[in-house]
Amino acid sequence: TLLPGEFSQLSYKALNPRLNGVPLKKGQEVGGFKLGSTVVLVFSAPNTFKFNVSADQTVKMGEALGYVA
Repeated sequence: TLLPGEFSQLSYKALNPRLNGVPLKKGQEVGGFKLGSTVVLVFSAPNTFKFNVSADQTVKMGEALGYVA
């Protein structure tokens, strides 16, 4: 069990030879899926939350889905 502020580091060399054991930085892309995917998002929001997107709309990674008014 890690305490707040502690971290551990793993080498992925045995899992993926393409990474060759190179450590990744926080948020760094490991791979991609270029054919698209479906994400089901379930979250709790205040009553003042307003969506920027509509049902079945395509969104891109990092795009805001809404805002708190």
